[in-house]
Amino acid sequence: MKVFLKATALSIALCCLASAATLSLNSSTGTWISVIPAATPGLTGETTSHVQWGTPGSLADNPLGLKSGYQFNGAAPPPVLGINLDTNFLLGTFIHENNAIVPGTSISQVTLRILLELGIPDGPTNVGPLAFDYIFQHDETNNGASPCAYVAPENTNPTPNITPVGFAGPSCDDRVFIANSIPATNFLIGSTLYTLNLVGFSQNGGVTIRDKFYTTEDIDNSAQLFAKITAAEQTAPEPASFMLIGGGMLALGLGLRKRVIR
Repeated sequence: MKVFLKATALSIALCCLASAATLSLNSSTGTWISVIPAATPGLTGETTSHVQWGTPGSLADNPLGLKSGYQFNGAAPPPVLGINLDTNFLLGTFIHENNAIVPGTSISQVTLRILLELGIPDGPTNVGPLAFDYIFQHDETNNGASPCAYVAPENTNPTPNITPVGFAGPSCDDRVFIANSIPATNFLIGSTLYTLNLVGFSQNGGVTIRDKFYTTEDIDNSAQLFAKITAAEQTAPEPASFMLIGGGMLALGLGLRKRVIR
């Protein structure tokens, strides 16, 4: 009888979740994979949350001999509660370690693989972990260019192309661009297929979100990554299919109940 009740509760939870108020983000972790070029000089940390690359530039511009890199730090755990469907929420923090490196030793692209687990607050189960892949394109600009590759208003850095204190030469901002906000992975909630839409970068708590992030030379540039759970373009199975599934659960529960009675 307990198995029957659990199966029925699970069916009800999944069927009704599409109209439910909120979900919880139980876990969001990320790793950097598929670096291009694969033979980037100084490449370390691939398949981890912190990838680095490049041959450090001159002592005048890079006195500590630091490489450039990306980091991703997930927003959960602890769980993030109160997530609504089709509403932006904080997925994690992105950091670009923008250090002066030798021209020709930078990546041009890397994929961020997000592993996500969602919770159903009033249900008996979780959704995930699921993997979502997003391509980050990287433009390592020429610091000696005049004018710089990206200037206002396209460059939305509040202080575009400034020369940091202690940096010897001229400085031009690099650009990070999310090439695909919609991944190939879908998941089913109720009778609807959903996906994780990576909305973009924000430096003001989600008030302004952009798919491009312009980063100052010689510092660690941090931005929040926002996402939202949206309906996928694919169509889900017809409601009749879910009625059959529910019927199967019911039959299973009744069968188990008969066994218990016997």
